[in-house]
Amino acid sequence: MSADELLDLGLAESIVPEAIGRPGERKFKITVISHRGSATIWMEKEQLFQVAAALKQFLSSRSAISNATNYVSRSGDPPSVISEEFRAGDMSLSHDARSDVFTVAVTDIESEHEGDDEEDAVAMQFSFTRVSADKIADVALQVVAAGRKPCPLCSVPQDPKGHFCVRKNGRRNAHSDEV
Repeated sequence: MSADELLDLGLAESIVPEAIGRPGERKFKITVISHRGSATIWMEKEQLFQVAAALKQFLSSRSAISNATNYVSRSGDPPSVISEEFRAGDMSLSHDARSDVFTVAVTDIESEHEGDDEEDAVAMQFSFTRVSADKIADVALQVVAAGRKPCPLCSVPQDPKGHFCVRKNGRRNAHSDEV
């Protein structure tokens, strides 16, 4: 997909991070809805955590902009309503200091394998305000933390069917430095 085919949802009205399934078997996604359409972006747990952590870090290190300008979309309205569902590859987060608006750009993991040019792999982007950023990060962190409880001894997520703890039985994994 070339840069002029970039799907831009613009300023999102709703962004919902969530997990589907039982702990240990969950799949993670973000659903984005804007006046331009919607997208369901499936991702790894770590990707969702990294987006939330990056937002929290940015928000804690920089205060709100008092004289922010109105947000202006980076592209014109699409010729038709956007409705996409894909699995995330690379994700990037940017901040427009003039409008105090965040933008996430996501590559479709399938398109990443089709070409070598990273710019051609971008599938979609969506934007959101500082207030939304804080809410998105809070919900995403809750979603990630709601999975399997970590073992208090070895910190590995516990499997509901049974947990082999290297610290409890005194054994050590050949690839682990833990005792």
